Amino acid sequence: HLARADAARWAGDPDEQQLALDDASRAASSDLERARLLSVRGDLERRRGHAERAADTLAAALSLAEAADDANTAAWSRCRLAIACASLGRFDEARATLDAIGDDAALASSTRGAIEDARGYVAGCVGDLSMRREAFKRAAAHHTACGDLRRAAGAESNAADAACLLGLHAVAEADLRRAITHARRVGNRLSEGYALANLGRALASLGRARDARDALTQAARLASALGDQHLEAAVTLYTCRLDPREPASRDALEPLLRDPSPTLQVGALVLAAELASASDEALRHAEAALAIAEDGLEEGEIEALGAVSRVLDRWGQSERAAHTRERARARLDALASRITDPAMRDAFEAHARRALASS
Repeated sequence: HLARADAARWAGDPDEQQLALDDASRAASSDLERARLLSVRGDLERRRGHAERAADTLAAALSLAEAADDANTAAWSRCRLAIACASLGRFDEARATLDAIGDDAALASSTRGAIEDARGYVAGCVGDLSMRREAFKRAAAHHTACGDLRRAAGAESNAADAACLLGLHAVAEADLRRAITHARRVGNRLSEGYALANLGRALASLGRARDARDALTQAARLASALGDQHLEAAVTLYTCRLDPREPASRDALEPLLRDPSPTLQVGALVLAAELASASDEALRHAEAALAIAEDGLEEGEIEALGAVSRVLDRWGQSERAAHTRERARARLDALASRITDPAMRDAFEAHARRALASS
């Protein structure tokens, strides 16, 4: 039943995956089997937009795996729990959950790939872009070594997206197109969808709005077919940014203002603040964005702070706008200091400073 659930995941059929997990639940007869079941169920819950429920499910999976004394299942559960916590903005908990895995030499290569995937995800959430790219590259190598080409395709896509966040948009485009080809070849529709969404974002940054819309339209179709609400929300936000003053964009933004992902919620709040026609509405959205961004964001943090400072200036809050710009510059320096590769650091700083210059 779990093998059937795994096949359904890669085929992009969450309803069939749910049915397979229900069958697995009825068939499970030991703590270890129940731990494996709950670990997969928690991952599905997170991808369907229920991050809080997923965190609870994964915590239960971890307890059962530890009771069964199975290091690999416990590690997988910790990885998925860390990702769920990070998606909820609980970054300290996410890092502590990963740190608790330790460096067990007996762990399988597939498990090591999952650990690097989780490290890459959490690193991205706290703004460590260099670590994010390198962790996903290591994850791809581990997955390839054990023959898991679908997860390898996903890790390649995430490493390519890190190039986009570093401001290396042309590099990101080439890497994402390769990742899309690989994902299609091995039937990884989930990674294909995320890679298409990130390709749309990269193309928009390169000024190619028509190409970006084409990629995002393909990503939207996959998000709908997969039932992946996080992907659907990301595609909606990226699409709204292409033509934000369209009435349809304003309507599409509304549910994103309450999205469980801090990064997507801040992105929507910033865009809503920029579009607001009244000061009280604009400032309310701007202040909400600043409060959520306090602990850092997975992507676009400098751009968000720069946009908020423009909103504050527009509505007569010049002192707060200057303070927000100073905060953005301090955050830029902190993020840049973590990037060890000089070329990547220079690209990131140039990209971030351009975002601030307009504010």
